[in-house]
Amino acid sequence: MRHNREINPHDCVPWTFLSDFAQVVMSFEAVETRNEGNCGRLRETACLIRKEYTSLAGPMDEICGAACPECRDICCRRATVWFDFQDLLYLYFGTCDFPESQIRPKYDSDSGKSCCFFSENGCTLKRHARPFVCTWYVCPSQKHYITSCHTDLEEIIFSGLATIKKLKNELESEFLNIIIAGLRPGPMQAS
Repeated sequence: MRHNREINPHDCVPWTFLSDFAQVVMSFEAVETRNEGNCGRLRETACLIRKEYTSLAGPMDEICGAACPECRDICCRRATVWFDFQDLLYLYFGTCDFPESQIRPKYDSDSGKSCCFFSENGCTLKRHARPFVCTWYVCPSQKHYITSCHTDLEEIIFSGLATIKKLKNELESEFLNIIIAGLRPGPMQAS
């Protein structure tokens, strides 16, 4: 029997239950504890990611400040965003801003659905503590602002985003390599 149920994007968001989110944290803690000597590269890569976010904060805040207040289709209201695996790795190993839970929608009788971190003044999270998609997505209004008013920001923003993406992939690969190395059996011991 086939169900014609409409898919709610929030049904697809991982780790929405606090118990699931706690399991993610416990998994990171277990890997860190068992592999303390091997986590230095994770921390270094996460610090490089944070530096890139920091260098993008000013330019991104400038384009958001110019484009978002006049926007009639605010992405923080309509988009379903969440912390993905790479976001959580980065936040765990590179910041002191690890989230207490997965992002969830909030509902307001006036404005409808929005991200739980969305406020009248924009996002309440620091740039480096947001899901990557919140920085990576540059909407058409923001692109127009960059190309018409601040072409000097174009290279800074798009090269910074590419660097963050590359570093997040490296972070995930390094984490998985640590896990795989921990699963390999050690040399057989003589009895």
